[in-house]
Amino acid sequence: MLDSFATLAKRAIGIPEPTKFEFTDSDGSKAEIVLDCTKAIETSVSSQLTKFPVEAGFSITDHSISAPISLKLSGEITESPLTVTAIVQNLAKAGTTAGLNALGVSNGFATAAAGAGIALRLGSASDFISGKSAYGEQTVMKALGKRESLDVNYPKRMQVALAQLCEYKLNIKVTTYFNQSMYKDMVIKSASFSQNPKNPDNLNFSLVLQQIKTVQIEKSKIDIPKKTEGNVVDPSGSSAAKKVSKGANTPTKSVTIIDGVGGKN
Repeated sequence: MLDSFATLAKRAIGIPEPTKFEFTDSDGSKAEIVLDCTKAIETSVSSQLTKFPVEAGFSITDHSISAPISLKLSGEITESPLTVTAIVQNLAKAGTTAGLNALGVSNGFATAAAGAGIALRLGSASDFISGKSAYGEQTVMKALGKRESLDVNYPKRMQVALAQLCEYKLNIKVTTYFNQSMYKDMVIKSASFSQNPKNPDNLNFSLVLQQIKTVQIEKSKIDIPKKTEGNVVDPSGSSAAKKVSKGANTPTKSVTIIDGVGGKN
């Protein structure tokens, strides 16, 4: 499938697609989490090979096992999603180059992004602050809650949501800028979080995900022939025949006592 015009425009000015988690929440509803900034994506693909020699002429693939895909993600969650619209309106419009540079965005970048109609999602400072918290909720999305334009508690809720994704072992489809179809049936194996004194309100995360391979079990009906009953005849000269002739079928002798005199019957 060809990339959309918006995707091509984003790539043209250097804006990657964000990393997304698509999964079925614990209540059965479809859910999606978008990570603000993914700083590093590391993919590992490996196989376990036999340690013993393989006879020439046989397929090598019969002596190797493909290991599950491993994915490591590290990034940062901020208080406010970035939008180019707000950047252009609040900063570029005012001509404050220092403000743009403070966000790591140049005037040329913001102008090009605005011209392409691309949103980097930066909330306005005048938007209200949401103090709602959803810690301890059963579902991941209830723990995460609705994100406001400027939400100081969002990084904290995201930590709870990612921790629950790890705890619940939910099946995740991961979509990254570089690959949108490789990471299916992924489960968070471990998650770690930290805060930086430079941006103490932001959440730094590091996730290790591993693919869970599934198999399809098929049932097959097998007709087993019925056992036929018959007489088994041993040859007359066989050991079994000799044992029968000398065994239980051989008449036995008995002795009876009459008035103290023994006699044979």
